[in-house]
Amino acid sequence: VRPDLAHGRGLATIFPAYFRWLLAHGRATARFAQLGARIFGLAGGEAERAAGFVEHFERWLAANGLRQSAAALGFTAADFEAIADYTVKTYGNGSSIDALGPITRDEIVTILAATARQDAALN
Repeated sequence: VRPDLAHGRGLATIFPAYFRWLLAHGRATARFAQLGARIFGLAGGEAERAAGFVEHFERWLAANGLRQSAAALGFTAADFEAIADYTVKTYGNGSSIDALGPITRDEIVTILAATARQDAALN
């Protein structure tokens, strides 16, 4: 789709939306809470630290010029579909991948589309 996209730029684009998806689905909360405490010095309950980690990470990306949506990089909804199809075919079982539990093709599309919030101003 975009072979000229640097790997790190792609990860910086997808990680905030992916991390939010994981938290919304009850995955990786303890890991993100630990990162929030260790990297950003966050205190409070596990859910609070986990959500805080994602917010702080997004702010760090923005401060380094790396916070953007997939659409801002030139990807379209059709590209999201193609990326999801490729992902489950190449790295999964044809319908999902395992990333701290199953993530379906349609959920991958949803995560890619959710990067759109990253074009909005940070709170």
